[in-house]
Amino acid sequence: MLKRLPYVATYLLNPSSVLDALWKLLFLSILTTLLTMAVEYLLLLQNRRSAAEYFVVVTLVASPLFGFGMYLTKRMVHLQRQLSRLARTDLLTGLANRRGFFDLVNAEDPGHLALLDIDHFKKINDSYGHAVGDQVLASVAKEIAARVGEHGLVARIGGEEFALHAPTTNEEIAAALINGLTSNFIVKTEDTPIHVTLSAGWVRTQSCLDMTEILHRADEALYMAKQNGRARAEQWKAVTNPTPKMMRHG
Repeated sequence: MLKRLPYVATYLLNPSSVLDALWKLLFLSILTTLLTMAVEYLLLLQNRRSAAEYFVVVTLVASPLFGFGMYLTKRMVHLQRQLSRLARTDLLTGLANRRGFFDLVNAEDPGHLALLDIDHFKKINDSYGHAVGDQVLASVAKEIAARVGEHGLVARIGGEEFALHAPTTNEEIAAALINGLTSNFIVKTEDTPIHVTLSAGWVRTQSCLDMTEILHRADEALYMAKQNGRARAEQWKAVTNPTPKMMRHG
């Protein structure tokens, strides 16, 4: 019972409208009035006031306290939402992070899932420095999000790797969307423009598979894209040979 008190307090002190606030204030005033009268009755106090007098006094006292409590509660709820959003957002790119992506995407969701990896990203870091590498990540993320638009959810799930869930069940549409994300990225830096390509592996989500297996299949297809020359997308097929993830980066 005591564990639920914070939730009850948050509900009462976080009204959704002015009308909601008024009836909650009324409810708290009536409840406090009844409790006060009950305590006085049990203590056998003399010269007790009428219920109406108690209600007026309680309401006058409770109103500013209720208003202050509402302010604090709304600030707390706002901060909790901000923290929750930040916990699910990649700070460098502004995309969803791994946690945010897999909070929103399930294996049962119809569509296609793709893993995309920037080609030769280590060489970019080694040649231009990590600051430029971060600029490349941010620029590529922005361009991927612009190309996908409302046709899917994009996330940076680690390092130079991105994930895409396209809710379309049409294989040709999914293929066109994913293939369009593998090339023609030009990142303008202070020194020189950098031409960037991506490799992608994709698979259709199926209700009979869990997310671990779907990711494994997409990762196998990504490895094949790397093996077949990069700057391309490969769809997972049953003949794809499993290969450790660490062997296909770059």
